[in-house]
Amino acid sequence: MNTILRRSWRSVAALAMLVVACSSANEPPQAVVQEYIQLVNQGHIEEAKLLCTPARQAYLSALSGVMEAAETNPDSSAIEILDVQCQVADTVAVCETLERDSFSEYRAQYTLVRREGLWLVHQPKVSGAIENSEEILIPDEEQE
Repeated sequence: MNTILRRSWRSVAALAMLVVACSSANEPPQAVVQEYIQLVNQGHIEEAKLLCTPARQAYLSALSGVMEAAETNPDSSAIEILDVQCQVADTVAVCETLERDSFSEYRAQYTLVRREGLWLVHQPKVSGAIENSEEILIPDEEQE
């Protein structure tokens, strides 16, 4: 019985991945960004990876590992996408979003590349200096 359930689950997962991949075939970068954000927010990391380049897939794998190792549950409140604006130049699109979660409104930027007719969310290499910040925590009684 367990074997049948595992096969059924694998079939459903494979079908879901196929639907995600096929649905993004002719979508503009704005739609791909919106779908990507929603999948990640809903915890559907494997489906979100189908919308990504290998570099972004590695980023999602690392993110997933951090979330699993966290001692507290991540914020699971819905993200509302208020606006998506993309600048497209040939096979690269840079999309800026205005998003709102339960805490605030914020802007985020996503880079997409067009490969084999599909827009994929990409994780570009960051160049320049790496900044390291540390918070200094002062006990309440010392702050007064």
